[in-house]
Amino acid sequence: GKEKPKTNADDLQIKKVKKKKKKKHKENEKRKRPKMYSKSIQTICSGLLSDVEDQEAKGILNDNIKDYSGKSLDSKNYESKIPENSEFPFVSLKEPRVQNNLKRLDTLEFKQLIHIEHQPNGGASVIHAYSNELSHLSPVEMKRFAEEFVDLVFSENENSAAFYVMGIVHGAATYLPDFLDYFSFNFPNSPVKMEILGKKDIETTTMSNFHAQVKRTYSHGTYRAGPMRQISLVGAVDEEVGDYFPE
Repeated sequence: GKEKPKTNADDLQIKKVKKKKKKKHKENEKRKRPKMYSKSIQTICSGLLSDVEDQEAKGILNDNIKDYSGKSLDSKNYESKIPENSEFPFVSLKEPRVQNNLKRLDTLEFKQLIHIEHQPNGGASVIHAYSNELSHLSPVEMKRFAEEFVDLVFSENENSAAFYVMGIVHGAATYLPDFLDYFSFNFPNSPVKMEILGKKDIETTTMSNFHAQVKRTYSHGTYRAGPMRQISLVGAVDEEVGDYFPE
């Protein structure tokens, strides 16, 4: 009979401690405020830009709207080479056209062929170029453009941070065959590893078998089969799959 009051006292003590913790947690929640930062990487729609930066960003946007409505871009060597009636190849949800007149582009020879897109989610910058616009360049000009494009994609600021997250040349790989068709036709018995939907298991099969599964269920960019793991094209080592393909 003496142990029962002791147990009740222990229960009351535990309840008091839990109550204090709960109260302290609520007070901490009340003190929390959403932190607002002013960074140049933030987008206009987030409302986190400073007044000066906001005005500059809006100025860029206004320039783009003018360009979209018919103002010719400042170009010397290639103004006549780009068709006037050609449709803009890329349209952003945020801007009417992926083309920002950034200061670092002013010194470039092919600035009118390079399009900058600012992603609304996170504010990252992406460089775009389009093969239908590049088709007007001569082989010598194409080589100079490639060097200029790559240098711009990998450019960094004074803190060694990249200006752009990626560079994309749309339509540049259209001359390449479909790799799945190519390997399944030329190397049908080449071993590959594929995952199984809904399971963690990995199955080893042939390229032709995986190709058949994809073709059987493929529709609108998706198929009902597990993904194929990477293969080596320069020779398989240890547990890798693939082979040496000199072509």
